[in-house]
Amino acid sequence: MVYKKLVKFMKIFLRIIIAFCCFAFAAEIIARLVVLISAGKTSVDSIEKTKLLVSQNDTDPIRCKMKIHPYLGALTKEGIKFSENNPNPFYTNRILGISRIPSYYENLIVNNHGFWMYQNLPYIASEKTFVIGIFGGSVAYHFCLSAMDGESRTLKTLKSLYKSKGYEIVFLNLASGGLKQPQQLLTLAYLLSIGQKFDMVINIDGFNEAYVSWINQEAYKIDPSMPCGQFIYGIMNAAILNQLQEKLVSSPYFFILQCVNKINSKTKSFFLFLVSELATKKLNKNLTNISKDLTNQENHKIDYPIQIVKTKKTFWESGDDIVGTWASASVSMDSLCKRNNIPYIHVMQPNQYFPSAKKFTDKEIKEYNVLGAAEVPLQKIVPFIYSKMKKESKNLIDRGVCFIDGTQAFDEKQETVYIDWACHFNENGNVGLSLFIEDGMQKRGIIKK
Repeated sequence: MVYKKLVKFMKIFLRIIIAFCCFAFAAEIIARLVVLISAGKTSVDSIEKTKLLVSQNDTDPIRCKMKIHPYLGALTKEGIKFSENNPNPFYTNRILGISRIPSYYENLIVNNHGFWMYQNLPYIASEKTFVIGIFGGSVAYHFCLSAMDGESRTLKTLKSLYKSKGYEIVFLNLASGGLKQPQQLLTLAYLLSIGQKFDMVINIDGFNEAYVSWINQEAYKIDPSMPCGQFIYGIMNAAILNQLQEKLVSSPYFFILQCVNKINSKTKSFFLFLVSELATKKLNKNLTNISKDLTNQENHKIDYPIQIVKTKKTFWESGDDIVGTWASASVSMDSLCKRNNIPYIHVMQPNQYFPSAKKFTDKEIKEYNVLGAAEVPLQKIVPFIYSKMKKESKNLIDRGVCFIDGTQAFDEKQETVYIDWACHFNENGNVGLSLFIEDGMQKRGIIKK
């Protein structure tokens, strides 16, 4: 009786094995024909496989390189090396317009607060150290880097003056891309509160107050006084996307994909190759659907864990508010500095959109497209805000602020200065602006000729 049952079981088992083998053989033949017809390939190794999108997000610049500082907004992730973030020869040739490598290039990293400088904050200086803090957006950031370069002529007069008195000059680069008022004010107030000492503060701004305010209102409907919405939402969306991807990686599709790929690395089966392709495309479809909802834009389906002030005003209705915040923040910075016996210099940065006598070179126009960015009406945005700033600057001066209008700093510059549509300029521009600033400081008695 037992023997008969065992024989019956073995017959059923053999039928299953035969059926499976027939199915596998047929599936392999069909898969081979499908691949041959669709791709014209006779070997699995010769076929270009569909890439899994999940791995591409590991290099997403926003998620990998930016963090939200609880007081100061979107800054750079601590520990990133400058040389890795700015590869040569593009940086020196394209950004700076020079052939040599600047002295800060190899050793500069992002500090404990998200700023590009050698020192963590607060930086405790010796009595014979002259500490200059430079505040602002990306233009101020590049200006400070130029001043930090031992071979640069940026702020040469200022550096020579204090070096002749036996001081070591230390620049604290407290500027970063996308920053605008009142972030400079908040940065200064915060650093003073934790014990940071300054011997001079230079604030270079203007363009971001116009451009970032426009982005905030046009793209995100948030108040122009808020930090850059593109960065804030972009960082949070990237973090959310990363979490969703981790959940997706733990899904059955991903498990199947891993198993199939591991087996097929040895078997080279066409059928398993097709299974792998189907699983990969299913994962990619899910990732694409998630990514469509999570871009740098605000997603109204998400309750973001951050309080951002909304506005119903348009940018063109907010000009006086934007300039009012800019001016009030500068007056407050000046007041904080005066209480601490720190000279404060406010510089309105030059740009290519506000009228000046600067004649653009062919390289600026044709290669660098400095008047480009057709999707952003900068030729309307910047003059709209800058004209109001120039009027308000008279009140700043009346209230005792050392204000330097840098909009005409490049009037006599015949060489290439601007390197893109976002008002960034090369080493020639940094040196030219520094000469303009030093001349203004000399006229106001801050430094002597």
